[in-house]
Amino acid sequence: MNADHARAMKFAALPVVFVELTAPTGQMIIINPAEVSSLVEPGQVGRERHFVQGTRCVVVMSNSRINAVAEPCKAVEEMLEGAKEGAGQPGH
Repeated sequence: MNADHARAMKFAALPVVFVELTAPTGQMIIINPAEVSSLVEPGQVGRERHFVQGTRCVVVMSNSRINAVAEPCKAVEEMLEGAKEGAGQPGH
């Protein structure tokens, strides 16, 4: 086994943890906590009417995509922290 293959095998053994959230429409959203850039309350963005009714938190991903969710930002933050701890990843 060469060194590159050994590194790839070590990487593949890392746990991947996802967090399940709910869109304001009731649809399930599954995200990777390691890819979350920030959490924003809809009122902080300016006008709340840009988001679907029932949006309580906007999850901004590292690729700049956004997910509107029905859970409050505080609850989302707690879920993300719990998932990171469970995966052995450092918090932010």
